[in-house]
Amino acid sequence: MRRLVHRCLMLLAVLMAFVPPSRGQGLLFDGYLTHLQAAIGGAPGSGLLTDNLIHNRLNLNWYGEGAFSASLQVRTRLLWGERVRLTPGIGPQMDGDNGWADLTTNLARQDAYLLNTTADRLWLGYTQGPFEATLGRQRGNWGVSYVWNPNDIFNVYSFFDFDYVERPGSDALRLRYNTGMASSVELAAKLDSAGRLTSGLLTRLNRWNYDFQLLLGLLDERDWVLGGGWAGGIGGYGFKGELSYFHPREGLADTTGLFLGSISLDYNFSSGLFAQVEALVASSTGGVEGQAFSAFYSGPLSVKSLAFAPLSLFGQVSYPISPILNASFSGIYYPKLKGYFVGPSLSVSVAQTVDFSLFAQFFKAQAMGSTQRLNMAFARLKWSF
Repeated sequence: MRRLVHRCLMLLAVLMAFVPPSRGQGLLFDGYLTHLQAAIGGAPGSGLLTDNLIHNRLNLNWYGEGAFSASLQVRTRLLWGERVRLTPGIGPQMDGDNGWADLTTNLARQDAYLLNTTADRLWLGYTQGPFEATLGRQRGNWGVSYVWNPNDIFNVYSFFDFDYVERPGSDALRLRYNTGMASSVELAAKLDSAGRLTSGLLTRLNRWNYDFQLLLGLLDERDWVLGGGWAGGIGGYGFKGELSYFHPREGLADTTGLFLGSISLDYNFSSGLFAQVEALVASSTGGVEGQAFSAFYSGPLSVKSLAFAPLSLFGQVSYPISPILNASFSGIYYPKLKGYFVGPSLSVSVAQTVDFSLFAQFFKAQAMGSTQRLNMAFARLKWSF
């Protein structure tokens, strides 16, 4: 059934491209092409693995004459190198996604390369006055903070995945009614690949120059969620935060719930320097005691697994060295794990549509009774069109 729905939706998306534009109607098409070279190592003396990724993204957005709109966005990736060759399970791992409609497939797979494509956006929208409805694979971001989003029960993502700025989408229905300039009521529901329902009601309002939000939801048909967030300023500093409490549907009287909270401050200096700090607190977490720290690199699959440790401390600074050159430095400290993440980067605009960037990521933590290390360096060339 899912494969049939998948094919029908893809056929509809292809037909969209042949709709002749008319007054108030039209197609917008853009995207990018990148080449990412990676070198990956672990403990000293363990050697390096090299990896290559060509990443193509195509975005097709259609705006109808009336209240309708639609979008199809596809990412296709060609991976080759030693990591692909030495990771036997990488093919099955990437051949599918967590959505109700499986819109991901491996187009080709050999020992040393893998060609994969996925439609991470495929939705139909309707807008009439203050009312908005969107059905299909989409990104409905309920988060407020920069690194960790305990309120975002639909689209959790990994901060470390810098090459996926669009972030994953969900197969969902979203209904939103805008009650004012900065206030709204939104109801959303999604189904995952196992047919489990995640739903929520989010209310946004503005008071005292702050944006507030309140959340009530159900996560994977297993946990009730109660949360809230805010975004505003204190003395010129940006001040944001999110709080969520998750409790199993079964046994509401017990104390097995999970609390997650993030809080952040940021500041823009007159020199152009931008600095921000953020903290994540978790009432309980499995940490990485039972598995290698590197297993967390690809990102958590659930908002409940955002925390690697009970306390995580983040800091980042970025500075425009020149109009075409930007540098940044970020880090995370995990006190309980005696571990850290360090991530410097440098980006230069080679031409109006071409950028070249260098990234490095260094991880260290106590896990599985030993010191775990993961060191990576990346060089990326990106052409946007």
